[in-house]
Amino acid sequence: QGLEQVEFLRHGYAVEYDFFPPHQIDVTFESRVLPGLSLAGQICGTSGYEEAAVQGFLAGVNAARSLRGDAPFILGRDEAYIGVLADDLVRCDPREPYRMFTSRAEFRLLLRHDNADLRLIEHGVDLGLVPAEHGARIVEKRAQIESTLERLRRTFAGTEQLLARLRRPGATFSELTELHPEISEWNLGPEVEEQVRIHARYESYIDRQAGLVARMHRLEEWQIPSTLDVRSIIGLRSEAVEKLTRFRPRTLGAARRIAGVTPSDLSILMIALRAGVPGTGEVLQEPPAELASGGDSGTLSEAAKDQERSEDRE
Repeated sequence: QGLEQVEFLRHGYAVEYDFFPPHQIDVTFESRVLPGLSLAGQICGTSGYEEAAVQGFLAGVNAARSLRGDAPFILGRDEAYIGVLADDLVRCDPREPYRMFTSRAEFRLLLRHDNADLRLIEHGVDLGLVPAEHGARIVEKRAQIESTLERLRRTFAGTEQLLARLRRPGATFSELTELHPEISEWNLGPEVEEQVRIHARYESYIDRQAGLVARMHRLEEWQIPSTLDVRSIIGLRSEAVEKLTRFRPRTLGAARRIAGVTPSDLSILMIALRAGVPGTGEVLQEPPAELASGGDSGTLSEAAKDQERSEDRE
């Protein structure tokens, strides 16, 4: 059934150890060389107990979903640090054991400990890890946060918007309630007030990162079929062909995060994806409208900047 006949010769915990290279591991932590074998921990090139724990979680969840015929469970880089780790492990050439640092996440302003429930509650309910009643409370909390932000935008103290007033250093909801006593009737809990204060103070930065996430998602909508032979695409640089063949990214967004794949390579890959898979007759999906029309010209330039920053860190 599995690994019943395996014998331990010696345990693998050590300063130096063998590992499966990234191009042999799928983002679901299933081996690409031996389908059905899931991997987690140091054997994937990481170091640290927390890193091993989250890999075990993802590998276990996806193994169970694969047996049931369900879609894989994949977290995005904008959803959780676990998503950043999983994406990094399948696209990087490690020079040393991988550790999860906050600097590896380009959207870390969105990946705060105070909003983990808001980010991940739907996944928790879908996986059966969180009771539906608890999930409903978190969804209601999110709706209350959004409605409170909108109310504060529409409410003024003189000529000053209350949301702008809340951005002041040391500003509290008690001060706003003194200006507008009806705020006390909104029945805001301390968690909702805290989230509203955070959003008010960092709104411009949060909105900017949300815009970058939206552009990234448009690239993620472009699936790269496993039947695509990048070696047949005219114009791709040799390094890009080697990296794309080796790592086999699932989406255009994943392809642009591979070191050595440039924005010009992505443009050529886009053209090839629109044309179809050479030699198969497979017709691919149309790209998102903004990309197809060239209306989102900032996407690739932002991708290039993100890639340069990533390569500098690595």
